[in-house]
Amino acid sequence: MSQYLQITRYKERQQMLMRSLRLTASWQQKVVFGFGIVVAAISLLSIVPFSVQKVAAAGDCSSNAIIYCGFGSAGEFISQTRTNDSKNGHHDLQSVYAHYGLEPADYDRFVSTARPATAYRDGRLVVDGQVVARDTNSIGRNASSQGSGYFTLNIAGTNYYGNNNGQTFSRDSLPAMAMFDAQGALEFAVLTACGNPIGNTPIRPSYSCDMLQSSAVGGQPGTYEFSTAASAGNNASIAKVVYDFGDGKSETQSNPQTKVRHTYAKTGKFTAKVTVYVQLPGNQQTTVSSGSCTKVIDVMLPYYQCLQLKGAILDSSKYSYRFVAQSKSGGGATLVSADFDMGDGKKLTGIKPAASTPADVTLDYTYKNPGKYSVAATLHFTVNGSDVTAPVCRAGVTPTTPPTPECKPGVPVGDARCTPCQYDASLPADSPQCVAPPPPELPSTGTGNVAAIVGVIAVVGFVIYRQLLYRKHKAAFRAAEMGTSALPLGQPLDENAPLAGTPLEPHHRKHKTFRRKRTF
Repeated sequence: MSQYLQITRYKERQQMLMRSLRLTASWQQKVVFGFGIVVAAISLLSIVPFSVQKVAAAGDCSSNAIIYCGFGSAGEFISQTRTNDSKNGHHDLQSVYAHYGLEPADYDRFVSTARPATAYRDGRLVVDGQVVARDTNSIGRNASSQGSGYFTLNIAGTNYYGNNNGQTFSRDSLPAMAMFDAQGALEFAVLTACGNPIGNTPIRPSYSCDMLQSSAVGGQPGTYEFSTAASAGNNASIAKVVYDFGDGKSETQSNPQTKVRHTYAKTGKFTAKVTVYVQLPGNQQTTVSSGSCTKVIDVMLPYYQCLQLKGAILDSSKYSYRFVAQSKSGGGATLVSADFDMGDGKKLTGIKPAASTPADVTLDYTYKNPGKYSVAATLHFTVNGSDVTAPVCRAGVTPTTPPTPECKPGVPVGDARCTPCQYDASLPADSPQCVAPPPPELPSTGTGNVAAIVGVIAVVGFVIYRQLLYRKHKAAFRAAEMGTSALPLGQPLDENAPLAGTPLEPHHRKHKTFRRKRTF
């Protein structure tokens, strides 16, 4: 029995081994098959040209082709043109293509910008789904290949023959390559199958920036709304518009008619400008603006402030002051009222400005006691219907008890002593005791007494006179003795003859009277 089990288990292991081998073989076959597919794909990719500039088309290897068997890419076309070799015995590529607008200076630009195109028998040339030219035609080397009604074109002494695409095309369309100028108009086109240039009537794009429109937004100081009037046509389309608000800020919109709002942060004049970006054929983009798309925005933002608070004395004896809060405002801001904190615990609110001084608020106030007070004024304004408050203005006042006026040192005005009695300074003028004193009385004398008094006065007067005269003569005598007198006196005490005994003594002569004798 045990031998039978051993044989059975051996057979089962052999079957499992066979199944494992078959699965391994199947997996190896699949790997080999997949690897073969990958190798084949890589081989095909290496054989098939892969370039966005190449146009898959059968080459025209006839004698009518400008480039024998054509070209496959823009780079190959320019490389062939630089050699000036058509590959079928002609050396005229540069002159032919220059006649159609491709100069040597344009070769590199053609390589980098040329776009795949399709030329149709009906005369259309289409690039990226847009008809960029009409009335197309092409030239070749043989007149017999051009059909009826062909034309002859002489370039640098060599005749070439051409016709419209309806006559020269053997099928509905042929691949081509096209290059555009900076304005988006077709500049040069050539058929890839044969290198024959394409004559055409290009469709020239049109585009313009017509106007920058702006308006102030009501109720929002410094905010303006902008939009642009712009147009584009003939294969041109507006890609976007960029607003430069002139304050360092900008905004981009895809639709020029979309309204854009911008808020200026400060007052001033700002030059706002819009630039229109235009998408052109040939995967090109250009920009356009104009004087109409530039505007000067004069921004006047609301401003308001309390310039100063002044306090002037009205009556120092009553501690009365006049306070004036001066303001400055504009740009839609208007002074409405002021609130005053008088510094003594009292507050006065809603004080309106006078009609004659709309920028100032005036308040007269009387303090009850002397002291030092800090007064604050808060000004209220309206800005486009909204209430705003300016920073507080402050002023300090110090009412004090004035000094008592005095009529004289130590005597206050109004005191009775300011008007003393003229007869007695110790009494006020209105005192009942302020009366004039009685006049002095002369002593009562008789007639004899009066005569005696007169006699005494006469004697005294005579003595004084003689004394004075004596002194006078004595002074003159001394002067004569000393020789300093101009007129020495002999007898200075003699009043009648003071010069007696001196050379100046007068001599009295008898005057003789002479009488004329008359002769008869």
